[in-house]
Amino acid sequence: MLQETFLSFWYWALSAILWAGVCNWTYGVPNELVTRANRRGGEDAELFHLFAKRNINMISRAIDRGAVPWGAMVAFVLALLGTFAWRNNSEAAQGALFILVPLVALGAVAGWRLERIAKRDAPPADVLKLFLSERFRTAIVAGLAMVAAYAFTTLKHGPGWSEALFRGL
Repeated sequence: MLQETFLSFWYWALSAILWAGVCNWTYGVPNELVTRANRRGGEDAELFHLFAKRNINMISRAIDRGAVPWGAMVAFVLALLGTFAWRNNSEAAQGALFILVPLVALGAVAGWRLERIAKRDAPPADVLKLFLSERFRTAIVAGLAMVAAYAFTTLKHGPGWSEALFRGL
């Protein structure tokens, strides 16, 4: 198994692509539509609200059906991965944790917030406000996850690790 995950160009490239993809959508709605609804209003706001309500209802039903078993399974996998990362000092497991833990935390908080707004029939302005704040929160978490992985790599491999990363190309 690869034991120099953080020294792999592909780890960083795929992490950046993953976080860019996550940050481009909010509850399944493209951020371009959220931005247009916020700036222009009118037809764009109506389209956003229809799309957002559809996705809120769809995701809420999925959460109602499977949140507990899926949550238990994800928690078990993260605990197993964390144990492997800590006990065996596996860099592959550590790298996976720096991606999965923020994703799971973001998903849990987003699901909780979505359930709250799905239970009440929120007006379009509240739905837009939720999407804008979730979009901002996702960007912050993505940035912090990448900074944390970078800081951990610097602690683990020393300050010259980035040169080793690019020498490996």
